[in-house]
Amino acid sequence: MTHERLPADFVLPLFALEPGKPSLIRSKLGWHLVEVTARKPAAPAEFEPLKPEILAGLVTKRKAAAVARFRQQLRQSAEGHLRVFEDA
Repeated sequence: MTHERLPADFVLPLFALEPGKPSLIRSKLGWHLVEVTARKPAAPAEFEPLKPEILAGLVTKRKAAAVARFRQQLRQSAEGHLRVFEDA
């Protein structure tokens, strides 16, 4: 885990824990039972182990962009015929 991948209200108490001591941490998502089992120094991430996660993120972004384009096209084609509310 890295600081950047976790919510701030969870990461601060988590990274302050001593290894080998289970603890309860409360965050905006609820209660978490955690135990730090080991620490290792930060190192640059390797591409291959992260490749599936990176590809999944790209697919998610492309899907969201495609949905946004489709919605915009629907709004434009319905102009004058339907009242279409903007996304909140």
